[in-house]
Amino acid sequence: MNNYYNTKYDSCNDFDEMLGMSQDLVIKIKEYLLLKDFMVRSFDDSMPFNFYSGEQIRGLDIFAAKNGKSYFIDAKDYARLLFYDATGIPIYLYKRYKYIQDITGIKTIIFFIDNSEYENEKTSKNLKIDSKFKTGNIFIPYGGEMDSFIKHKKQNIPNQKGYPQIIWECDSMKKITEIF
Repeated sequence: MNNYYNTKYDSCNDFDEMLGMSQDLVIKIKEYLLLKDFMVRSFDDSMPFNFYSGEQIRGLDIFAAKNGKSYFIDAKDYARLLFYDATGIPIYLYKRYKYIQDITGIKTIIFFIDNSEYENEKTSKNLKIDSKFKTGNIFIPYGGEMDSFIKHKKQNIPNQKGYPQIIWECDSMKKITEIF
């Protein structure tokens, strides 16, 4: 049984195509942060952060700083769970972000976004789950510091690729406008 809303990625053939499609959310978050006077750097895997130990950090979407506070930010426009008001990320990504947060002391923020596929699937399944992260017809990025999310009661639902994941309650997340 499919536990997820259909997404624009269902028709993708490779990772690069999916990566290109996901940049819309990164751009939306970056533009919002710039309007709020943050210094923002989008990540480029060819230019990772390097540490004295030789380790490198790649793959997080945005580094942002303002008033002595800095954040690593990752944008996930993954499909939300179909039968629960919850979403998540693969456990291997969670462990990676947690490790980065622990070695740098810089909080990791994760943003999600609902989309038109969410609305279309909801309607076709006659489900009554409305996105509270929407203003008019505009979907708003939502999330927060990953350590502030409340775990969903059901953690044994693999993601669409079959990877184990950590699943959080959407109720524990906030609109980007409430975070910054």
